[in-house]
Amino acid sequence: MPFIERLSLPSVEVAGKLDVRSFNIGQPVPVIKAIPQLEKIEEAIAAIDNKSNKALLARWEDYGFATYGQLKLKARVIKARNNFKLVEDTMKWIDSLAFRVASIAPPFKDMEDITKVDHKQAVHDLNLGRWYVGRHEQNGCEFLDFRENLWLHSGSIIGGLLALQSENLDVAIVNPRFHDFDDAD
Repeated sequence: MPFIERLSLPSVEVAGKLDVRSFNIGQPVPVIKAIPQLEKIEEAIAAIDNKSNKALLARWEDYGFATYGQLKLKARVIKARNNFKLVEDTMKWIDSLAFRVASIAPPFKDMEDITKVDHKQAVHDLNLGRWYVGRHEQNGCEFLDFRENLWLHSGSIIGGLLALQSENLDVAIVNPRFHDFDDAD
């Protein structure tokens, strides 16, 4: 069974108030049957972290109980699902593109021989988790923003610049925060 299919627990909308409490004597470990929305999971993780006791349970009236470890796992599953969706969308976008070799301008001429299959393989091989470009931590899935007409966020822009710099020794990056934008002179 492919990994993505093993992540197919149903989603559930939790609306109740969060309660953090200890296990009752003889209470079994909760069984994961559905996954609440990420905001509720992160709220529960933060509440347990604030109590500095990972042995506590999160409880919602309309959902039930979850251990700290289960909450962390559920958050990772949601993020993995989202990343897999980004990969699927990127693969579909690559398939829909019409590459016109004649329109490739310098300095991108070295890309003329790269096919859709090559681009899809690069996406397939991309580490979606955390990795480092220099000292900058980057989530690989942020590079999938460089498709279609998506709005780029600072993580994808910084990561792209640092990756460009690591590949080309002649590239330098200047942080715009060092530019005096308030000085009108």
